[in-house]
Amino acid sequence: MSLTISLSPHLVELSSHELGNVVAQKMIRKCKDPIHFSTVFKQFEGKFVELCQTQYAKFPVDSLWRFPSKYSDRIMDEIKPHLKELSMHVNGQVCITSFIRKANEDQFVKLLKNLSPYLVELSVAGTPVIETLMSNCKEPTHYEIMSNEFKGKIYQMCKSKYSKSRVKQLVSDFPRKYTSFVVDEIIPHFKELATDENGHSALQSIIQIANEEQKMVMLEELSPSFSAISSHPLGNFSVGTLIDKCNSASQLQVIDGLMRNYGKQLEKGKHGKFVIGKYSSKPHRGFSGASSSESMQK
Repeated sequence: MSLTISLSPHLVELSSHELGNVVAQKMIRKCKDPIHFSTVFKQFEGKFVELCQTQYAKFPVDSLWRFPSKYSDRIMDEIKPHLKELSMHVNGQVCITSFIRKANEDQFVKLLKNLSPYLVELSVAGTPVIETLMSNCKEPTHYEIMSNEFKGKIYQMCKSKYSKSRVKQLVSDFPRKYTSFVVDEIIPHFKELATDENGHSALQSIIQIANEEQKMVMLEELSPSFSAISSHPLGNFSVGTLIDKCNSASQLQVIDGLMRNYGKQLEKGKHGKFVIGKYSSKPHRGFSGASSSESMQK
């Protein structure tokens, strides 16, 4: 370990080199006692933000997170004002995602609180940092911080190429008590999202978590445009998903009425036939196993 001490003044330089960074990583990982931790860490302190954005140095910096928590806490303090900047940087985001995975509970909450004002912006930008942050939420406090930040912004996120995936992750991974607001926010935009190139896939995921009352409101919102959306190349998937998830008598009564009014028209196109197929497969009102035309006549 005397080699580590003697080479420590050159660690930062080595870290930025295509080959030298491998040597630096090995030296950092061999540190075992307080003198080595302190000596090596001193060489990097004050330079973490710059090094995180460097192609090769980000790897030795990541290795430093293995040091006792008092050192990783100091890394946290240094990068905290620059979390947004690093999360948007092609190299910096590698460091931040790694820090999120390795953080202890206190460090994770600090990262979460300091990143939360930028959750939507970073989600829209497509950085993997938010996906990693959401995947590592395990406690009620984590879920609450994130869901509160997303409130009022679900519609905007559904229409974005990248952030729609975070909406889908939110409704699939978070406990229901933290996601019921998502359904309420998209109901007024059901028709638009159903036919949107990004929104339609997010909408289908959101329908999966809707409660009985919310599904009934969705049907009411959909009814005036049922034929048009059912015949749309994207919209038919959301209509089919909603029909799949509706099973109460009141919901089925609404769907029966819609199919009586528009069924013959839907049979004329392949997208409408998809919706009819979903309807015909419902085990209700004697329609189970019936052909689509027989189902509508009944």
